Formats: sequence, structure tokens, C-alpha cells
Amino acid sequence: MKGKNNLQETRQPVLSVIIPVYNVADYIEKCAHSLFSQTFADIEFIFVDDRSPDDSIAILNRILKDYPNRAARTKIISNSINLGVGASRQTGVSNATGRYIIHCDPDDWVDPDYYEKLVAKAESDGCDMVISDFVLESPDRVLNMCQNPGQLEYDHFCDLMCGLGHPRMHGSLWNKLIRRSCYDGYIFPPGLDYCEDVLFLLNLRGSNIRMGYMAGSAYHYRVTPSSITNSYRFENIGRENRFIEAVESLSDKGKITPEQRDSVIAGVLYGHILRVKDMPGEYFKSRYSKYRKTVSSNRQLGVVARSCLFIALNVGFKTEQRVHDAAYKTVKFLRHTINSLFFKSQK
Repeated sequence: MKGKNNLQETRQPVLSVIIPVYNVADYIEKCAHSLFSQTFADIEFIFVDDRSPDDSIAILNRILKDYPNRAARTKIISNSINLGVGASRQTGVSNATGRYIIHCDPDDWVDPDYYEKLVAKAESDGCDMVISDFVLESPDRVLNMCQNPGQLEYDHFCDLMCGLGHPRMHGSLWNKLIRRSCYDGYIFPPGLDYCEDVLFLLNLRGSNIRMGYMAGSAYHYRVTPSSITNSYRFENIGRENRFIEAVESLSDKGKITPEQRDSVIAGVLYGHILRVKDMPGEYFKSRYSKYRKTVSSNRQLGVVARSCLFIALNVGFKTEQRVHDAAYKTVKFLRHTINSLFFKSQK
């Protein structure tokens, strides 16, 4: 399925690649070059500018001039105001015309034949979704992350994504080629900018998704200084709240199992706890008492979440697994002993 340079612009593209853009001037050049250099030609690229205050879009426009064969099928759409990554994904999906959709983060990059291989796999096997491995690129290490779910059954994949089994599946959209029709009728929840990709994937459970897996690591996920723990603030705890409310809603509708719900919530709390633990020492010491007070007094968090956080915070951080196990066991125990659900908003 080797791409041709002479695109028929009036024909529906096979693939739409959606790239939300915000404050990535230091990284977007590498990302854009890797996208425009793809061996597969039948692609439209949809960049969604979330009112980025830096030079990201100017850099993108400069690079695009070097790829005239890509210009006709490259859309740069600007949000009227800063809406967040979830709303930007929705803008991209609403403007996508390809048979398949995949997302790409603007600080990452892909190997030249990445999309060609994904499309070939989907077309040859009749897949609604194709998952690939990826490479985790951090300042101190490079890891090849295997994403082979073993059983190509969507419910099994959801279990692994929720943390019920091994290996854990990454809940991202950038290493998953998905048939356009799977997005029909779905709206990324406004204001949800945390795990919005996981929520979409969980929502597909029960939709008879035919899955495929492509071995090999061709997507490069960059861990930047702004994305790791020192950028986290205790005051941002509300973002976990909004996500867990959405997970509860899926559970109430029967879209996911109680076990999947509880494990997802435990995973959110586990991640939150680890970010707190790994904060720079002085910052942690200066804010920890305020953090505890915030957790204990925030009625929106609910008694289960507050109890879970306090218990997990006091297990000593011996290992990451102990933190997650403590969170999960607390969720399970308190669900059966307290007559309330997680994170019920109080109007």
C-alpha cells in the first residue's frame, strides 16, 4: 500500500490524523516533519490550534511550505478560545473525513512508514481498531512498550486498560487506528482534559469492535519536563474528580463492569499519589499540609476517595504496586460498606 505523491484531492482520504496544538514550539518541528514525510500519501492532517500563545503555528506553517504535496490535505483549525485537549480532539473529529482516524500529540513523532503499516493491517484484516507498540522517550531512558493484548477481544482489552491483568494497555489514542464510524454519536465531554482518551475507549465497550495488533514500535511518545510530576499542583485535584464522575456515569449505564470501574478509579488515585510523592522535596513539604486539608475538606471528592487517598498516602510508598493495591482494595472495601458512590457532585 505504498503511497503516491499525486493525491486526488476530491476523493475521501483513507486516514485522518488529528493533532491538538498548544505551547509546543520546542517540539512541533520534529513532529510535523515526521508526519509530512510519511510513506503513506492518502492522509489528511488536522491541526487544532487551541489558542497557543507561542510560535507553534508559525513554525508549522513554515514547515508545511517544504511539503507542497501535503498542503491541500492539511487543515489548521483555530479554536476561538482555549478549550483544552478534549474539546480540541472533538474539533478534529468533527472535521475529519477519512475512513480511519488516529491522533498524534504535537510533541511526539512517528516512524516514516507508521501509518502505512497501520492502514494495511486494518484493511487486510477488516479491523475497526489496530493497536501498536510504542517507544517511551524520556530524558533518562528509552523503553519499548509492548501493547500486545494477547486476546484480540475488546472486553479483554478494556480489562487490561483498566489494570485488571497484564500487560496494562495504555489508554492513549495516538497508537490506535480506529474506524471513523466508531466515533459516530460520541462527543468528548466539554471541560474534560484528563484521560479523555480512556473515556472514549471505555465507551466503545459492547460495540463489537474487531481488533488487530501491529508489533513493533513506530510511535515515539516523548515525556517532556512539563508532563512529569514537577508540573503538578495540588489544586488541580478537580480534574481527577471530573474524570471519575464520567467513569461512574459509564458504569451506571452498564457500559463498563463494576470491576473495571473500580480499577480505573484506583488507577487514577494511584497516579495522583505517585505524582504527589515524586514532587520536589521542598515543594512537597511546603504544600503537603495544605494538600491534606484540601483533600479532607473537599466534599466533591466523597468519603471513598478521601479515605483511599489517606490510606495510600500512608502505606509508605514501598513500591508502586503496593500503592495501587492499597487504592484498589480501599475502593472495593468502601464501596461495600458505605452507601454512596464515588465523586457525586454537590450542586
